[in-house]
Amino acid sequence: MVAGAFGSRFVEARDVAFIVPWKGLYDQLGYDAFVDLKFDLTAMAARWHHAAQAAHIDVVDNYPEPKDPRTYILYDYFLVDRTERPPFLETPPLHQSNLVLCSECSDTQSRDWSIRHRSSSLSLEFNPAVTNYLAEFHSEKFYPHRLLEKYNNPLVRTVPLGAPAQLCVKTFDGSRSIFLDEPHPMVIRSLDREHLQHVFSFKKALRICRLLAQRGFKITSFASRSTSCPDLSTLWRNQEHICLMNYDKLWIPYLTLLGWYRSSSIFFSHYQETHGFAVYENLQMGNVVVVFGENYNPFTIRQFQNGVVLSLYMSDEVCADLIEEYFTEQYCKRRAETISCEATELFSSDTFGYRLLRGIGRAVPEVIL
Repeated sequence: MVAGAFGSRFVEARDVAFIVPWKGLYDQLGYDAFVDLKFDLTAMAARWHHAAQAAHIDVVDNYPEPKDPRTYILYDYFLVDRTERPPFLETPPLHQSNLVLCSECSDTQSRDWSIRHRSSSLSLEFNPAVTNYLAEFHSEKFYPHRLLEKYNNPLVRTVPLGAPAQLCVKTFDGSRSIFLDEPHPMVIRSLDREHLQHVFSFKKALRICRLLAQRGFKITSFASRSTSCPDLSTLWRNQEHICLMNYDKLWIPYLTLLGWYRSSSIFFSHYQETHGFAVYENLQMGNVVVVFGENYNPFTIRQFQNGVVLSLYMSDEVCADLIEEYFTEQYCKRRAETISCEATELFSSDTFGYRLLRGIGRAVPEVIL
């Protein structure tokens, strides 16, 4: 916690501003036209712009003067200097008490470690594997061994940032449909090394989905990276039970991806990153999220409440049984609506600003949208 940034004073919306690139462009185009304009660059900026608007927080696209009394919050993704793309913003002044740098990643996995390592302003994360959700509730006794040391770092304030609520509105139809997440690049690069946990998780998910397809579930996934990986293309060809949404470019338009999520009732997240945006978005839609217990975040997915937690040590048949039994016997319109409402409050960018202010200053409106 940075005393110079927050101290013990109350922070209200007028005391905080977000530093986000392309302010004028977002104001001109709006979310839908802006979100895919520069691929992941504007996709991330759009979340911040929308979150600021929803909470009546100012957005600026430049750094403050050192004596400016407001607290300015900057996401480190906007500082990444890539080979083919210039930085979104110039390197910020370091050790400036009114500037707070946050990240979606944990401290040692930051997108710009050199800046975060030297900055005294580090205090926020919004999409991390280490997550406490700014919770007052202490639940150490409910989780065995050292699990909470991984997922509940008391030194880092966590405020998840999901999608705008209106983009996740969906009509419950009770369809027996599963959307299997695409394999992560780390999985693709290691497909022949089945002893690696992330590869084993993916291939186990494929086997479970085959069993569920035989029981009448529709399985959908996407394959944007297959063209650059012959091994993955071959693997997909052997999954005749999976309906692949083929896309010939690596970047799938964000609204298209949300449409694919909306078409299913279950999202199968097999990778060791179940804190990610896809999980937030599916929960906001009221979808059930399936994870492996060895990979997942226990503060996001709760067994048989908003998801099904399997184990890599369970047989494929038992895993398929648990998914089918939960979906058939417990999942219904009321449960889907409950999942959606809770996820909107916990994750959506509509409530992000209020959750952020509540966490750093406790002075926010009583009603959360």
